[in-house]
Amino acid sequence: EEVQTKVHMDCYRDIAAHDRLWGSFAWLMFDCASDNRHEGDRAGVNDKGLVTQDRTTMKDAYFLYKANWNPEPMLYLTGKRMLSTTNAVVDVVAFSTVGDVTLSVDGKPVATQAPDEIKSVLFKSVPLSRGPHEIRVTAKNLEDHCIWRRK
Repeated sequence: EEVQTKVHMDCYRDIAAHDRLWGSFAWLMFDCASDNRHEGDRAGVNDKGLVTQDRTTMKDAYFLYKANWNPEPMLYLTGKRMLSTTNAVVDVVAFSTVGDVTLSVDGKPVATQAPDEIKSVLFKSVPLSRGPHEIRVTAKNLEDHCIWRRK
């Protein structure tokens, strides 16, 4: 999911930079059956969709498009399904349509940044000690959070 989000962000940034393109399309809205596929976590499933096959989970890349195509105010922290990591330093990505985003780890402010041209914010090289950590982003009156555990 992290790689999918990065690919969509890079492609969206490139497409947005070329004003002569008349349209762009997401390849797959929902994961779907594909008998020949034997990759990812389930055989026979093309898992490149923005939403899971059962329509219950919107993947992080879905919120990139929501931030850019939907006029409603939103703030979304990516990586919520990353339950654990072995990395001592992580990058944190959020999507915001409401302006500057503040990142906090365990209640301590880390940094505040303005969203870029595709409404994304990248907090690079955030240190994590061993154990669980509450990762929280806030912008105006919105917030989003998750728990990441460093093994």
